Amino acid sequence: MLLGKDGIKFLMSQNESDGALERFVVLFNRYELDAGLFECCVDARGFAWWDVARYSVQMALCVERGIIGGSQAARRSTLSRATGAIRQCGAMVVDLIRLGAIGLSSIDAVFVYGREVDSLRTDLASTIGRRLIVSNVDGGGRAGDIRVAKRSIDLFVRLSSRAIRVPTSVTEQADRIAAGIKVLFDSRVDIRALILDRYRRHLAARTLWVRVLARAKDAVLVGYVNDDTLKTLVSLASAKGISTREYQHGYMGRSHVAFSYPSLGSRLPTIPDEVVIEFDSGDIVYPTAIVLAAPAELAASATGARDIDVLVGGSPTRNADALAIVAILVDRGLSLAVKLHPAQTAEASGLRPRFESSRVMVFTGSVDFRALAARSKIYVPANPTSTTSFEAAALGARVVAVDYEGIKLTSAIDHVVAARVDAIEQLPAVIAAMLARDFT
Repeated sequence: MLLGKDGIKFLMSQNESDGALERFVVLFNRYELDAGLFECCVDARGFAWWDVARYSVQMALCVERGIIGGSQAARRSTLSRATGAIRQCGAMVVDLIRLGAIGLSSIDAVFVYGREVDSLRTDLASTIGRRLIVSNVDGGGRAGDIRVAKRSIDLFVRLSSRAIRVPTSVTEQADRIAAGIKVLFDSRVDIRALILDRYRRHLAARTLWVRVLARAKDAVLVGYVNDDTLKTLVSLASAKGISTREYQHGYMGRSHVAFSYPSLGSRLPTIPDEVVIEFDSGDIVYPTAIVLAAPAELAASATGARDIDVLVGGSPTRNADALAIVAILVDRGLSLAVKLHPAQTAEASGLRPRFESSRVMVFTGSVDFRALAARSKIYVPANPTSTTSFEAAALGARVVAVDYEGIKLTSAIDHVVAARVDAIEQLPAVIAAMLARDFT
C-alpha cells in the first residue's frame, strides 16, 4: 500500500530531531519501493531508466515545499545572453569535431568533471596512458591528452534532446508515476514533463557516449564528479566492463536526495563501482563501495590570524538567501566576506552590483575555501547542507545555521553547529554576542 496524505503527515511529523530533508528522503524512498520503480521502469533496450529521472523529481518536490531552494542567478541582459549563446554554440561545434576525430583505441581513461577535487587531482597526476578529459576547469594537461569542455557536452545533450521522441512504453510509465506522485505528495509539479525531459536527455547523451566509448576500447577507467548528467555514461561504461569511479564533491549523506536510495537487492548500473570520499559525514548511505582518500591537512591551515569576522557561504540554490544574509550584516562594523560556490560568479550571484568591494569581500569559486575558513571567526552557509559547514568547524570557525522559516533542513550538521537561528533577521544579534563572547 502506498502512503496516502494522512501517511505523509504522520511520517513528516516523526523524528523531529531529524531535518525536513531526512524525513522527505524516507518518504520518497518508501514510495519508490512500494511502486517498484527501479524494477518496472525499463525501456525497449532493457535499460532501467528511473535513476536518470529520480533526482529531478525529488528536487522539484522539495522546491515546491520550500525544503530546498530552486536554482537562482541574477538575470543577465538580452545582449549578454545572446552573445554568450553564440560563443558557446561555436565552442560546442569545435569540441564535437574534436571528439569525432578521436582515433579508435586511442583512449585509456576518461575523466569528466565540472569542478576539481583533491582525489581527482591525485588520479589525474598518477594515471598513465592517453586520456580524454571533459572538463569546465581551466588548466593544463599532458601531451597526448584530449580536452573538451563539459559545457559543450551539456549543450549538445540539451539541444539534441528536444528532437527526440520518447517511446510509448516510457510515456505510459511516466504517466503512471506522475499520477501516483500527484496524489501521494499532493503536488502540482508537472512530474510527467520532468521525467520525459530527463529520459530524452538520457537518449541524447547515449548517442554521444556510445561513440566516445567505441573509441576507447582500451579504457580501464571512467572517473567523474557527479552532477546528475552522467548516469548514462556510467551505465554504458559498466556494460563494457570499464571501471567507474566517482569523486566526492560535497555532502553525500542521508540528507542528500541524490545519494539516498531505498534498500535494493543489487547495485544499479547507473551507480559507480566505487566513490572516493574526502570527507565522511558519518551518514553516507550511497549503495556502492566507499573509499576514503587521505584526509586533507586542515589543522595546519588554521594557525593564522582570524581577520574575517563573518564568512558567508554562497549557493546557487540559495542565492537570494545569501544576498539577504549579506544585506543584513553589511555596514555593521564587521569584516564581512562571501565565498561563492564553484558554479557561481560574482556577477551572476548579484553580489558585485549590490555591494562594493570595500563593504564586502567576494571570493570566487576557484579560491580555496579552507584558506578562507581558517581566517574566519564565524561561518554562515546559505545552504546548511553544504560540506563547507564541516570544513569550517574543523578549522575553528563557529558555524551558524539558518533554519529558514523555522524549518530545520537537516540534522547532519548538528554536531558542528555553534548556533541556529529561525530567521535571517536574528543573525546580527547572535553574531554580535558570539563575537563578544568567543573572540574577545
